[in-house]
Amino acid sequence: MQGQAQAFFDDLLQNGNGNLNALLTSTTVFVNKDLGSYYGTTGGDTFTKFTAPAGQASGILTLPAVLALQAKPDESWPIYRGRFVREALLCYDLPAPPPNIPKPPDVMPGVSTRTRLTQHEVDPSCSGCHGLMDPIGFGFEQFDAIGHFRTTDGGQPVDASGNITATDVDGAFNGVVALGQKLASSAVVSQCMTRQWFRFTMNRYEQTGDKPGEVNIDGCSMKSINDAFQAAGSSLKALPQALVATDAFTYRRPLDFQAPQVSP
Repeated sequence: MQGQAQAFFDDLLQNGNGNLNALLTSTTVFVNKDLGSYYGTTGGDTFTKFTAPAGQASGILTLPAVLALQAKPDESWPIYRGRFVREALLCYDLPAPPPNIPKPPDVMPGVSTRTRLTQHEVDPSCSGCHGLMDPIGFGFEQFDAIGHFRTTDGGQPVDASGNITATDVDGAFNGVVALGQKLASSAVVSQCMTRQWFRFTMNRYEQTGDKPGEVNIDGCSMKSINDAFQAAGSSLKALPQALVATDAFTYRRPLDFQAPQVSP
């Protein structure tokens, strides 16, 4: 799975246009003899490019490496997959879970994962956070714990309808392909992509003055990265050069630097 993900990224950057839309919506996958069965085909000893059947691929969102990581060992887990989208792609800071969380319902024959998690919708102590994650995660239910496409779960037809809120692309969707299209058109996702590259490169969070008491140290740097990213048609190739040209990368604070105090 890791090799497949690497092949996907290499091809996206070297042979494709490397833009954000392709990252989230591409139907191109790479198969070998171990992963060919995922897409109803066979493969050889090395990875070869293949167009996935309709509805079964949407860029990184449907890579088995990602889906398996964002699941439990023996079952899909909409909570993890919804959290991944909310935090990694939308840069939304979810609060820490409360103490003494009750054990999730056990897997039961004839009961789908979606049905087992309906308690999150009706319990006020759960719905505040899970309402931001679960409706997104349900859109991934056509994929099992290790990323195989499926049409049933717990003996029941899969319901992959979902809903996304608190974004600039709010609304209902059905399945990961539709979710990927929504995310690819989101300005919030585009800005989050530049934030994530900044955080990885600098090994710290950006400081833009958006949070109470935070000093705007990186605002100009983040704007220049965003501008370069948009000017390049949201091409991932533009981000490394844009990042290393920023003040945040090329300068460092004096050792005795103290941030100015912000009035309450």
